[in-house]
Amino acid sequence: MTLQTTKLPYEFLARWGVDGRLQGCHVQWRYVVSDDESTVAESLGEAEGVTSTTSYPLSELLSALQMAAVKTAGDARADLEVAQARVVRLEQELQEQTERVSVLAEQLTNAQQQLPLGLAQLKEGDL
Repeated sequence: MTLQTTKLPYEFLARWGVDGRLQGCHVQWRYVVSDDESTVAESLGEAEGVTSTTSYPLSELLSALQMAAVKTAGDARADLEVAQARVVRLEQELQEQTERVSVLAEQLTNAQQQLPLGLAQLKEGDL
């Protein structure tokens, strides 16, 4: 008995924002495991955002222009998520550097305050 898994389109979901503009689309696949005679198991995959790399059969539903718009919106959403994650990392790095600058500024202030005392001791020959 040979088992075979087939990946089939299951669901296409489009979402619009409160402004009435397309926010993004997701697709979902159905996986069917079968032997030579019957279906052994079925499962649904996780919803996936539609991007230019999505291989869903959207041409049966959308025109080429609509497909390009959906995929462009998905690419933009993916790029936005990457950029937002980078902003979070950069904000953390900025906070760490700001704290380091504060420590260094405090050390500089302390050294500047001790400088006149050190110069006075030097003049008196105490050092």
